Amino acid sequence: ADAGLYRVKVTAPNGSVFSDEATLTVDILLEVVTRPATSITSGGATLNGEVTPNGFSAMAWFEWGTTTNYSNTTAAQNAGSGFNPVTVRVALGGLTSGQTYHYRLVGENAQQTVYGDDKTLRWDDTLPVVTSVEILPDGRLQIVFTGIGKQIYNVEGTTDFSTWTLLGTATDQ
Repeated sequence: ADAGLYRVKVTAPNGSVFSDEATLTVDILLEVVTRPATSITSGGATLNGEVTPNGFSAMAWFEWGTTTNYSNTTAAQNAGSGFNPVTVRVALGGLTSGQTYHYRLVGENAQQTVYGDDKTLRWDDTLPVVTSVEILPDGRLQIVFTGIGKQIYNVEGTTDFSTWTLLGTATDQ
């Protein structure tokens, strides 16, 4: 329904009754989604999220820190006033190895401030340890390794130790 003045009419077999006039206000919610961090490398990461302004001019930024108190904020970005999701990305630097960081996207318009879900990222300079490499009966290669949880690793192979081919990516859960 559109915003405006309304009355309600209730009709029975013996007549109708009308309500008093009332104002209907329609709040269009700002949508904010925190996405997983990418490009987690030595001391840095890219924070990602989406804001859907839904017709109202909106700004967006990330809050981040080592706890959910989020002691840092990034610069605000203009998310426009459209009805489609707008991608928000910010590159962070200076992260400490072995430290878990919390982050969330925040969106704001003239009516409201909306907080995305808390996400975490961690970069660690500890190298993974390969515990086994096996060719399975169906010809697939199985590589078992331990590393730092939730860190993304590139898995590469070679036959001559000079030309490496990316076999895929893996995450130590």
